[in-house]
Amino acid sequence: MSGQMPAYILREWNNDGKLLVGGFIYFTQSGTTTPKTVYSDAALTIPLPNPVVLDAGGAADIFLGDGAYRVRITTAEGVQVRAPLDGVVGAGGTNFGGAGSNISGASLAVYNDLRTLTTVPDLVYVSGRLVEGDGGAGWFQLLPTTTITDDDGVILTSGSGAHTYKRVFDGFIDPLWYGVRYALALDQSIPLTQALAGSAVWNFPLLVARDIYLTQNVTVPAGSTMECLLDGFFVSSSAISMAFAAGSKFSSVGVAFGQTVAPTFAAGVAQEIRLSWFGGATDHDRWVKMAASTSQAYRAVADVSTDVTQDISVPTNLALDFAAGAKLTISGLANLSIGSLVYQGALPIITYTAAGNVGAVAIGAPHIFPEWFGAVGDGVADDSIPFHAAAQTGSVYLRNSYRTTDVRTYTALSIDGPKQPVMTDTWNSGSLIVGGALTASQLFASNVLLYTSVSGGINGLNFYAESCMLDQAAVGPGYVFATSIHVTMCRMLGFSPTTPSISKIDCLYGSLAASNARTTNLDVGINRAGMFPTYKVNIGTTLVPVFAPITSNDTSLVLISNPLSLGTTVEITVNDPDPSAQGSFYYKIAPVFLAKIVHLNGRFRVGGVSQTTVSMAGGTSAFCSWLELVPSPYYPGEWQVLFGQNF
Repeated sequence: MSGQMPAYILREWNNDGKLLVGGFIYFTQSGTTTPKTVYSDAALTIPLPNPVVLDAGGAADIFLGDGAYRVRITTAEGVQVRAPLDGVVGAGGTNFGGAGSNISGASLAVYNDLRTLTTVPDLVYVSGRLVEGDGGAGWFQLLPTTTITDDDGVILTSGSGAHTYKRVFDGFIDPLWYGVRYALALDQSIPLTQALAGSAVWNFPLLVARDIYLTQNVTVPAGSTMECLLDGFFVSSSAISMAFAAGSKFSSVGVAFGQTVAPTFAAGVAQEIRLSWFGGATDHDRWVKMAASTSQAYRAVADVSTDVTQDISVPTNLALDFAAGAKLTISGLANLSIGSLVYQGALPIITYTAAGNVGAVAIGAPHIFPEWFGAVGDGVADDSIPFHAAAQTGSVYLRNSYRTTDVRTYTALSIDGPKQPVMTDTWNSGSLIVGGALTASQLFASNVLLYTSVSGGINGLNFYAESCMLDQAAVGPGYVFATSIHVTMCRMLGFSPTTPSISKIDCLYGSLAASNARTTNLDVGINRAGMFPTYKVNIGTTLVPVFAPITSNDTSLVLISNPLSLGTTVEITVNDPDPSAQGSFYYKIAPVFLAKIVHLNGRFRVGGVSQTTVSMAGGTSAFCSWLELVPSPYYPGEWQVLFGQNF
């Protein structure tokens, strides 16, 4: 005798928890590999192909015929999802197991018809919860003696609770079973709470397929799991909260929380928190809701592009990442604070539509790259806005070549790049062409190439450079104008006096521009084995050489007989970079120029005695002393020359 069984499997899932889109379900006779027919209609008149192919939602309407089936499920690629099920029984009228079976059954309209049964069939099919077709349809199987109570969705009881029937299902719990009604502007918090409790009891996810309207706060209890499909979300006309308790689980593939629904997540509720989950009147609202959604440590993902005109603040407990193609555009003056950014890519993730939109920027990350803010980094395009946005953090890491053209001032700025030997003839990465005025009270540079262009330069109170190349020749002349300059293991190229007036120390490999004799500190160091550079100390703005040689092991005080005035230069030539070579010199100038004179001090010998200073005879005099040559710690076989404090 033929019979019917609707929707043996409504929806299937892969082992990774995702819908089994395009999967296959194979039906064979129980205990064999002989195909057995299933149908697409309850009357069993329209056979389905075998295997049955699941749709884009991982679902298919399947009706079983007489007798028992063996069911095997695979992915679209043919990978078996789980062990085959054998002995799955189809319908057969009152004889549900087919010929010879003693399984009894009944077909009823709604839940209450089952509750008022006077018989006790083994299987009962109901066509709806309150009315046929309202989403509550399903098969219910009689359970042995149990104390489980009627939960109005998965468990129904008859005989005043004496007989318990459990819904036959697999994979998920449908909120419609518990009376939730989609797309209806009436509060669904009570049936939703019941459905969530069912999820916790039966350890299956609650699958939200469409919009659910709420007017009351909802708590998602421990043990329950909620999954929102692309069109599944919660909406309200008033401000409500949805609190996910510790031990609950949540995931969504789209917007899950409408404009006025604010979720909060305990620790461990989701693998990550995604910006796309949060709806809002503006994109700014979405960021605010995500930032306020938890106080626990989570990975947060900006997986949709947004456009804001107000301040954005992401707390440190959210380790923010950006999905491929997602971007935050700032179209109005706004401050940006990201406590922890874990994005590792080099694509633009934050862009400003105008320079005036760049407010305060604070980002917690090991390095801040201009590319994150839209820099092209080819040395040709104007990267002024991206560089400025990155520099607002106080630290910029240069991986490519960047050009700026505007005038910017910072309190403190560190510019860094990939470490490489500075003595090479070429620079492979990490360069900045300063086409405007870059001003910082404290400017630190390491492992970068800094160009100053015709109209550009570096200004500040303190300028520190280590393992850098400073090049004015390529695009200059520019300038470095600072009160205090400290340069170590750097290569200087092409600097010359210009406006504002500068002084310099020239060596074989280039020159350093300072802020003329008014500098208060100056540290320099480079040299190479077998190459004996000539150093110049420029007291003013005009180079007027005065030669004063110091030869190997010369312990005498080399006097410069003629007094020097502002604008003269003392040139010292070292003929043998032997650490034992000693010597010094001093000079006198007019009192009016005495206040700010370069003073290079160090260790040297006068009259065979090692000293670190030279006592000057006379009242109005200043001196400049040679510092000992030391082996370079960076380049074996090479020498390093260090200059000390000026005054």
